[in-house]
Amino acid sequence: MINKKVLRFILSLKIRQLRLKEGINLRQLADRSGLSHSYLNEIEKGKKYPKIDKLIALAGALRVTVDDLLSAKMGRSLHPLLQLLESDFAKDFPLDMFGISDHDVMQLMAGEPEKFASFLVTLLEIARSYDMKIEDLQKAALRAYQETNDNYFPDIEKKAVEAREKWNLELPITSEKLKAILKKEYGYKIDEETLSSNEASSGLRSVYKEKVTATLFINSALDEAQKAFIFGQELGYHLLEHPRKSKSSFETQLNDYRASYFSGALLLDETLFCRDLAKIFSKSSVAGDEFLELLNGCRVSSEVFMHRLTQLLPHHFKLNQLFFLRCNEDYLDRNKSYYISKELHLSQLHNPHGVNLHEHYCRRWITVWLLEELSKKMNEKSLNGLEVGLQRSKMVDNENEYFCLSIARPSKIKKRTNSCLTVGILINQEFKDTVKFWNDSGIINKEVGQTCERCPIEDCSERVAVPTIHRSLERKKKEKIAVQEILNS
Repeated sequence: MINKKVLRFILSLKIRQLRLKEGINLRQLADRSGLSHSYLNEIEKGKKYPKIDKLIALAGALRVTVDDLLSAKMGRSLHPLLQLLESDFAKDFPLDMFGISDHDVMQLMAGEPEKFASFLVTLLEIARSYDMKIEDLQKAALRAYQETNDNYFPDIEKKAVEAREKWNLELPITSEKLKAILKKEYGYKIDEETLSSNEASSGLRSVYKEKVTATLFINSALDEAQKAFIFGQELGYHLLEHPRKSKSSFETQLNDYRASYFSGALLLDETLFCRDLAKIFSKSSVAGDEFLELLNGCRVSSEVFMHRLTQLLPHHFKLNQLFFLRCNEDYLDRNKSYYISKELHLSQLHNPHGVNLHEHYCRRWITVWLLEELSKKMNEKSLNGLEVGLQRSKMVDNENEYFCLSIARPSKIKKRTNSCLTVGILINQEFKDTVKFWNDSGIINKEVGQTCERCPIEDCSERVAVPTIHRSLERKKKEKIAVQEILNS
């Protein structure tokens, strides 16, 4: 079944093409069919769908059958348009967030339909080549939403303050306090056994079920800080009035993100956290211990801590040239493959980047070598808490240099998995004016690349893959220079 909106567009496109084939304008079609010029204009814009008597008149004026007009078939050259309109992309991608209406899209298609169809085929081929799914596009839209707002949302910060005042919540907030609020205020049933008792669901953090009674299944393997975050997120759905949706869509992802933001703001107060950060930034010398001490004092998970940095540094310290990465590894994998599972870039695309990039990330990045340190200590059974590290990272292929804070930790619920969270801040004049320890000689200083495949350092001792992409680009540069020399000779 094709929805009415798509049927209107198909009809509008057909009438326009048939009219142009006849070599007549809308006023001449009006004279032929007996329909008004304004009404035909509305049909061609996809705003109206005529009744059968008017369709008969139009078919006669355009010298086709009514069946031809009513058919959903658009021909081979225009079939990609129909594919797009009926695809999950058209249904789920949040075009309205970018100020684009369905009508805008259809008008764009109608202008040069064959050319637009060819353009769509190209995009579909790219998507297939890179194994892109609608979820990937939705995540990209969510990142754009965060980046557009500098990842700071004052309305949610205000809600978090109001919630602490309403329930007299003193920091640090325990999971038991938040669990009690969910039960009393919203009638929740909390199940901390089911997920972890089933091997297939033991890797899930939480599952929400709403039938007669709202039930939150939470993994018992999570620590206190992680449980507090999940309970805080549940409060966020209610206080922000975000409906829970089972179907994956951009609205679902956006609501999940905003509820998560609320939980972080609830557990880690904006004013107090910025005060503590300012104290660290005022020091001329610093080590990872200062950040670890602050994290331990906040009593939140490392992920909440790092996300709050990305939310508050741009707004309160004007440090908006930054990135966040979560890199995972299977520490028992002999090939030591690392992959970015989450990323955020503010103000520009920073390095490294690339969720689903099938290359070998530079082993000089603090994210990678800190994971290696973590794995080594786990194998030696000498791990004592989190691994925290600092690094100044100078890019080999541009002038950018970053101050990086990384926290590596083993997963509480996913077997064989370690992850490392990194916040990198561009060392520019704003950073130097704000962070007094920016030139501390005690901080590890390394020259780094994006991936081994792209790195120009041929004799790198940490290299694990041949620089195929770099060599290819260099070869093309030389070819271009050679061609120019031939043409100028």
